[in-house]
Amino acid sequence: GSEDFCYMLEQRPGCYFLLGQADDAHQAAAHDTNYDFNDAILPMGASLLVRLVERRLSAAGAS
Repeated sequence: GSEDFCYMLEQRPGCYFLLGQADDAHQAAAHDTNYDFNDAILPMGASLLVRLVERRLSAAGAS
């Protein structure tokens, strides 16, 4: 993967990760004219981000 996110990371700490979304109906890669975002993964992605924040806040409070 290649995005302009690297420029943001030069200014602030962060990370870049990929969340797979392929299933029988969603096989096209991003930037393909047939690409269709798999809305079914939205709860999984939101949950992942919430858990990352919770862990970070928990670790900050333990210090």
